[in-house]
Amino acid sequence: MASAASEGAADGGRLVGLTSTIAALVAVLFLGGWQGPLASSYPLLGLIYFLAKTAVVYFGVMWVRFSFPRLRIDQLNAFNWKFLTPLSLAVVVVTAVADKLAAQMGFSRAGALLGANALLVLATMWLIGAYARSARRRLEPVVEESAAAAQA
Repeated sequence: MASAASEGAADGGRLVGLTSTIAALVAVLFLGGWQGPLASSYPLLGLIYFLAKTAVVYFGVMWVRFSFPRLRIDQLNAFNWKFLTPLSLAVVVVTAVADKLAAQMGFSRAGALLGANALLVLATMWLIGAYARSARRRLEPVVEESAAAAQA
Protein backbone atom coordinates (compact mmCIF):
# COMPACT_ATOMS: atom_id res chain seq x y z
CA MET A 1 0.00 0.00 0.00
CA ALA A 2 1.16 3.52 -0.67
CA SER A 3 2.72 5.33 2.27
CA ALA A 4 2.58 8.91 0.97
CA ALA A 5 0.02 11.06 -0.80
CA SER A 6 2.21 11.38 -3.90
CA GLU A 7 2.38 7.61 -4.23
CA GLY A 8 -1.40 7.25 -4.04
CA ALA A 9 -2.05 9.04 -7.33
CA ALA A 10 0.13 6.63 -9.29
CA ASP A 11 -1.37 3.62 -7.52
CA GLY A 12 -5.06 4.54 -7.77
CA GLY A 13 -6.02 1.48 -9.82
CA ARG A 14 -4.76 -0.91 -7.19
CA LEU A 15 -6.59 1.03 -4.48
CA VAL A 16 -9.88 0.87 -6.36
CA GLY A 17 -9.42 -2.85 -7.00
CA LEU A 18 -8.56 -3.61 -3.39
CA THR A 19 -11.41 -1.52 -2.02
CA SER A 20 -13.97 -3.06 -4.37
CA THR A 21 -12.74 -6.57 -3.48
CA ILE A 22 -13.12 -5.82 0.23
CA ALA A 23 -16.57 -4.33 -0.43
CA ALA A 24 -17.61 -7.49 -2.30
CA LEU A 25 -16.38 -9.69 0.56
CA VAL A 26 -18.25 -7.59 3.12
CA ALA A 27 -21.39 -7.82 0.97
CA VAL A 28 -21.13 -11.61 0.81
CA LEU A 29 -20.04 -12.29 4.40
CA PHE A 30 -22.12 -9.75 6.33
CA LEU A 31 -24.96 -8.52 4.09
CA GLY A 32 -26.25 -11.76 2.60
CA GLY A 33 -24.54 -11.43 -0.78
CA TRP A 34 -26.98 -12.17 -3.58
CA GLN A 35 -29.95 -12.93 -1.31
CA GLY A 36 -32.92 -10.62 -1.37
CA PRO A 37 -36.63 -10.44 -2.18
CA LEU A 38 -37.53 -12.55 -5.23
CA ALA A 39 -33.88 -13.51 -5.84
CA SER A 40 -34.75 -17.21 -5.81
CA SER A 41 -37.39 -16.69 -8.53
CA TYR A 42 -35.30 -14.40 -10.72
CA PRO A 43 -31.58 -15.32 -10.56
CA LEU A 44 -30.50 -12.13 -12.35
CA LEU A 45 -32.02 -10.19 -9.47
CA GLY A 46 -29.50 -11.85 -7.14
CA LEU A 47 -26.65 -10.38 -9.17
CA ILE A 48 -28.27 -6.94 -8.98
CA TYR A 49 -28.65 -7.28 -5.20
CA PHE A 50 -25.01 -8.31 -4.86
CA LEU A 51 -23.78 -5.40 -6.98
CA ALA A 52 -26.00 -2.93 -5.11
CA LYS A 53 -24.74 -4.14 -1.71
CA THR A 54 -21.16 -4.01 -2.94
CA ALA A 55 -21.66 -0.45 -4.24
CA VAL A 56 -23.16 0.69 -0.93
CA VAL A 57 -20.22 -0.73 1.05
CA TYR A 58 -17.71 0.68 -1.47
CA PHE A 59 -19.14 4.19 -1.28
CA GLY A 60 -19.37 3.95 2.51
CA VAL A 61 -15.69 3.04 2.73
CA MET A 62 -14.74 5.83 0.35
CA TRP A 63 -16.88 8.31 2.27
CA VAL A 64 -15.09 7.47 5.51
CA ARG A 65 -11.70 7.52 3.77
CA PHE A 66 -12.25 10.95 2.26
CA SER A 67 -13.88 12.43 5.39
CA PHE A 68 -11.06 11.83 7.83
CA PRO A 69 -7.43 12.97 7.61
CA ARG A 70 -4.77 10.42 6.82
CA LEU A 71 -2.80 9.29 9.84
CA ARG A 72 0.91 8.67 9.65
CA ILE A 73 2.26 5.30 10.74
CA ASP A 74 4.09 6.82 13.74
CA GLN A 75 0.78 8.31 14.95
CA LEU A 76 -0.93 4.94 14.62
CA ASN A 77 1.90 3.16 16.45
CA ALA A 78 1.81 5.72 19.27
CA PHE A 79 -1.98 5.33 19.56
CA ASN A 80 -1.60 1.56 19.64
CA TRP A 81 1.12 1.39 22.29
CA LYS A 82 -0.15 4.21 24.49
CA PHE A 83 -3.89 3.51 24.35
CA LEU A 84 -5.05 0.31 22.65
CA THR A 85 -2.55 -2.14 24.17
CA PRO A 86 -3.12 -1.04 27.80
CA LEU A 87 -6.87 -0.98 27.16
CA SER A 88 -6.87 -4.51 25.77
CA LEU A 89 -4.85 -5.77 28.73
CA ALA A 90 -7.32 -4.08 31.08
CA VAL A 91 -10.20 -5.75 29.24
CA VAL A 92 -8.57 -9.16 29.68
CA VAL A 93 -7.97 -8.60 33.41
CA VAL A 94 -11.43 -7.14 34.09
CA THR A 95 -13.12 -9.95 32.14
CA ALA A 96 -11.19 -12.63 34.03
CA VAL A 97 -11.93 -11.06 37.42
CA ALA A 98 -15.62 -10.53 36.62
CA ASP A 99 -16.00 -14.08 35.32
CA LYS A 100 -14.31 -15.56 38.38
CA LEU A 101 -16.37 -13.45 40.79
CA ALA A 102 -19.61 -14.24 38.98
CA ALA A 103 -18.90 -17.98 39.19
CA GLN A 104 -18.03 -17.82 42.91
CA MET A 105 -20.94 -15.59 43.94
CA GLY A 106 -23.54 -17.29 41.77
CA PHE A 107 -24.29 -14.25 39.59
CA SER A 108 -25.24 -14.47 35.95
CA ARG A 109 -22.02 -14.58 33.94
CA ALA A 110 -23.53 -12.56 31.12
CA GLY A 111 -24.76 -9.86 33.50
CA ALA A 112 -21.44 -9.69 35.33
CA LEU A 113 -19.46 -9.42 32.11
CA LEU A 114 -21.85 -6.80 30.73
CA GLY A 115 -21.54 -4.76 33.92
CA ALA A 116 -17.76 -5.10 33.99
CA ASN A 117 -17.46 -3.98 30.37
CA ALA A 118 -19.84 -1.08 30.97
CA LEU A 119 -17.69 0.06 33.91
CA LEU A 120 -14.59 -0.29 31.74
CA VAL A 121 -16.18 1.87 29.01
CA LEU A 122 -17.11 4.53 31.57
CA ALA A 123 -13.59 4.48 33.05
CA THR A 124 -12.06 4.76 29.57
CA MET A 125 -14.30 7.71 28.69
CA TRP A 126 -13.41 9.42 31.98
CA LEU A 127 -9.69 8.90 31.34
CA ILE A 128 -10.00 10.31 27.81
CA GLY A 129 -11.83 13.34 29.20
CA ALA A 130 -9.20 13.86 31.90
CA TYR A 131 -6.43 13.65 29.31
CA ALA A 132 -8.22 16.16 27.07
CA ARG A 133 -8.67 18.59 29.97
CA SER A 134 -4.99 18.37 30.91
CA ALA A 135 -3.94 18.86 27.27
CA ARG A 136 -6.23 21.89 27.03
CA ARG A 137 -4.69 23.37 30.19
CA ARG A 138 -1.20 22.88 28.77
CA LEU A 139 -2.16 24.66 25.55
CA GLU A 140 -3.98 27.64 27.14
CA PRO A 141 -0.80 29.68 27.89
CA VAL A 142 0.42 29.14 24.33
CA VAL A 143 -2.89 30.34 22.89
CA GLU A 144 -2.97 33.38 25.19
CA GLU A 145 0.63 34.32 24.25
CA SER A 146 -0.08 34.05 20.54
CA ALA A 147 -3.29 36.10 20.92
CA ALA A 148 -1.36 38.79 22.83
CA ALA A 149 1.36 38.81 20.19
CA ALA A 150 -1.25 39.18 17.45
CA GLN A 151 -2.83 42.19 19.19
CA ALA A 152 0.53 43.95 19.68
